[in-house]
Amino acid sequence: SMENKIKTYVEEHIYEQLEKDSIDFELKKNTLINRIIKELSDKISIKSSFSKTNINKSLVFNLNKENTIYNDWTNIIKIQNYETKADFFRDIIYSYIFMSPKMRAEVIFRENIRCIEFAIKNKLICKVWFHNEIRIIEPYLLDINPDDKFYYLVSYDYKAKDLRSFKFYSIKEIKLTDDKFKFYKEYRERIEGIRKNFDPFLSYGYILKVKFTEKGIEKLDRSPHNRPQIIEKNENIYTFYCKEFNAIIYFPQFFNDIEILEPLDIKNNFIKKFNETMNIYNP
Repeated sequence: SMENKIKTYVEEHIYEQLEKDSIDFELKKNTLINRIIKELSDKISIKSSFSKTNINKSLVFNLNKENTIYNDWTNIIKIQNYETKADFFRDIIYSYIFMSPKMRAEVIFRENIRCIEFAIKNKLICKVWFHNEIRIIEPYLLDINPDDKFYYLVSYDYKAKDLRSFKFYSIKEIKLTDDKFKFYKEYRERIEGIRKNFDPFLSYGYILKVKFTEKGIEKLDRSPHNRPQIIEKNENIYTFYCKEFNAIIYFPQFFNDIEILEPLDIKNNFIKKFNETMNIYNP
């Protein structure tokens, strides 16, 4: 109905941040906005009645069933001293956008975070809907990756029969079971190490040694994205916590400014990949 269709105006950068969050959180923009409204309609922290000149990007969305049935917006808006719905909803959205990335994630995934924290505390096995399949997991640790500021869930995954790190926003549903963890004891020490040195590749304890040229060291300083944690420097030989998957994502950009020294299986994998690359250019 027309009643549920809301049109407001925001600044360009606010609109762009909503688009970005919608991609990062893997939610349709309309769903994202409805969650923001549900969580923050009584927690407005910003009055955007500042200059209207650059508030010129139109934002149209539909209130979902939940936001329509439970709320008498006409009344709420009066009580909070707003003239129009457009101004009221804009301020809710602004209040959200001006939070830190961590807080925004906590607003949008409040229910899932609460649910998984309960499971972690009570050591309950869960069924989760992840990338269009049901996965059975033992959730051990929910943490923020300092690199991309995303939440990741470190779990024992019954399908992989090993520890896995799930991007939390890709988990669409969580069902708790009554069954208690079975594998936690085997991984307890590793989980503590991961907690202190969090990265989504779970590289803690996996040693990688790399020899750099001067140019390579400069590049290392300039390239923080997916950079593994440095645990030791010995002149131009650096030791990292780094699993193979991370090494293959991060180090090829260095070409001849590095040499992988150990472990041998990663070194040999690089040699194999560079040989295959050579064959493309020298058939």
